[in-house]
Amino acid sequence: MAYARAAVRAKAASGWNFASPLLLASKSGSAYIDIGTKRDTAPWMDTYSFEKTVYLPLIGELPQGTAAIRALIPGSYAGGGIEPLVFSAVLVDSATGKQVRIPLSVIDRSTKSDYHVHLVELSTSAVPSGRYLLYFYAEDGAAKPLGHTQTSLTIK
Repeated sequence: MAYARAAVRAKAASGWNFASPLLLASKSGSAYIDIGTKRDTAPWMDTYSFEKTVYLPLIGELPQGTAAIRALIPGSYAGGGIEPLVFSAVLVDSATGKQVRIPLSVIDRSTKSDYHVHLVELSTSAVPSGRYLLYFYAEDGAAKPLGHTQTSLTIK
């Protein structure tokens, strides 16, 4: 059995508020088992929905050399018009504090419940083994910081 945690913060009075990202890995030799009925479904399950025939939540260690992983990044917005976001990702080595930017591309944007969900893909093939904090930063088109969220990532 694996364990994971996520934080879904209360909505901000204005601007962006990002919830914890959900890391996804390609499904290979594993199966996603969804137990429950529609009536039992927690409200966050719609926000964190993904293509279960192709991906699984990344819980535990990512094998070194894995080409890419994906992440769902939900965010709520309060205030005026919403501009398209530009995301970047930084790994911080928990042993040394060294920071490394990793290539990221936005695959999809959708609205689920009260959240704007961004599906991004990160290139992880060149990342060495280690324990990391993975930060996602969001900016507007003029490189103005709008918010961030983070999770942990272990590569073995």
